[in-house]
Amino acid sequence: MTLNLFYICRDNNTLMMQTNHISFTIILFTFLLLSCSDRQTLTSLHYLKRAEVLMDEQPENALSLLEDSIQQNTLHGKTLADWRLLVTYARDKNYIPHTSDSLIRQAVDYYEQHSDSERLMLAYYVIGRVYHDIDSLPKAQHYFLKALTVDEKHTAKEKLSTRINYNLGILYLFQEMPNSAFRYLKKTEEHFRRAGDTTGLFFSLREIARAYDALGHKDSSALSYREVLLYTDIEERPFMLNELAWEYLGMEQLDSAYKYAYEAMQFYNEDDNFSALNYVMGNIYMKTENLDSAKHYLHKVINSPASGLLTRSGAYKKLHIIAKNEKLYEESIFYLDKYELLEDSLKKQTYTQTLLEAEILYQHEEAEKKAPKDDYIILHIMAIFATATIGVNFIFAYLDIIRKESGCRSFKTAEKKNNEEERRIREEELQLKIQEETFKAQTLANKNIREETFACLQNESIYKKFHSPTTKRFSEKDYNELYEAISKFYPNFYTYLKKRKLTFENIQTASLLKIQLDAIGINKLFNNRSTVTARLNSLSEKLLEQTCETKAERIKRLTDFLADI
Repeated sequence: MTLNLFYICRDNNTLMMQTNHISFTIILFTFLLLSCSDRQTLTSLHYLKRAEVLMDEQPENALSLLEDSIQQNTLHGKTLADWRLLVTYARDKNYIPHTSDSLIRQAVDYYEQHSDSERLMLAYYVIGRVYHDIDSLPKAQHYFLKALTVDEKHTAKEKLSTRINYNLGILYLFQEMPNSAFRYLKKTEEHFRRAGDTTGLFFSLREIARAYDALGHKDSSALSYREVLLYTDIEERPFMLNELAWEYLGMEQLDSAYKYAYEAMQFYNEDDNFSALNYVMGNIYMKTENLDSAKHYLHKVINSPASGLLTRSGAYKKLHIIAKNEKLYEESIFYLDKYELLEDSLKKQTYTQTLLEAEILYQHEEAEKKAPKDDYIILHIMAIFATATIGVNFIFAYLDIIRKESGCRSFKTAEKKNNEEERRIREEELQLKIQEETFKAQTLANKNIREETFACLQNESIYKKFHSPTTKRFSEKDYNELYEAISKFYPNFYTYLKKRKLTFENIQTASLLKIQLDAIGINKLFNNRSTVTARLNSLSEKLLEQTCETKAERIKRLTDFLADI
């Protein structure tokens, strides 16, 4: 009995020791896992802070740290929001175009829910930059303005406030709201003057000069441009000289315009093609009636593939005017067609009214309500899951890293393909739009040509004779003169009619309709309504498809048909 009890106690002690050993092992593994996670988190926090320090002076290095050195799965709550904010900010400072608001939108939501005023101002600025890139201008304006209301008296944020004011100025200037643009740009100028920042002064004064120009204050614009030249480096100088020349050209001060344009021209060889400068030189020579030189520079504009639509359009318009004054009508019409085609392409929808309304009402808009996100619940679930599967995690850790890297590469590849597809679709849509605008422009050009040609026909004495209320009978000579006048301006008219095998009476009736003599006028010539009706019916049957319509509608359709030949 005693011996049995000894063995039982010994077995129980052994079992207890084994259980304690297993429990200790699990606790140790959990501690190691959490310690590893803490180290990764601390490393990520270090890189976050380091990236923020480098952001202004070394944005490339900051972006590299954020994208390559930080594991997102180690971040939660505020640190994850900070990473989303900083990586979007770094991409913006590296001039990488934004295509989505998903990352920064989540960061803004977090800061708004947690009333984090330290981050909100920057977050609103960055999301404004994102929306500006993706052409959602009312949203961009909304967040720029919201950013200025966050801790706006904090002097440490004056630099950021200046960036916001500058972006608002550019946004309003682009949307042809120069008064609003001027107000914000003047604030940036004041800051840069206090800070002695010559680079900042260059940009702010340049945009202020453009705002003055948009307001029609060309003298003030010219003064601002002259001050801009004080802060302009060698690369930007010819561009600023050209813009200054343009201002003096607008004020009809041709000597000053030529002086600055000529100085800008010294930066280029004859073979170089600075389209905007060539356009200014063409305008200057046109104003001084040196038409050969004007045409030389304007042709350089239209022959350069680097010319923008606006500059090319203006050059075609000027060449049209010159050709018309020189009575080179075919050239004039050619240039007019090109001008109208480009002018239609330049038309675009703007959000001016939306922006004006938003500027008045933005302070009254309610903040978007988002469902709160409990990052700590997610963290606890992950910890429990990690503890339960600790052995598997250790075994497959290396494979998991490889899988994540492969998945990241696959995601980037898919994202790249998706962006390329979206770009292709946008290009196709643009091509369709250009084709539609081309068709509209061609239709308008044809209409203008018809009207100009008919106006020339109206000046002929025989046209006036047939429309004279006093003349009631016409000789064969009169009709032959009419046929010659119509052939002069519409050389294909009778060729077409002859192909349709029309009778002499049909051709005579068609000629009278060509000069827009209505049924009443034709009736006066023949003094027989039934004869006129028979003539019109015969002609319409041979030229038009027959439809159910009134006599007046048929004559109108027949007249329009003949006018297009």
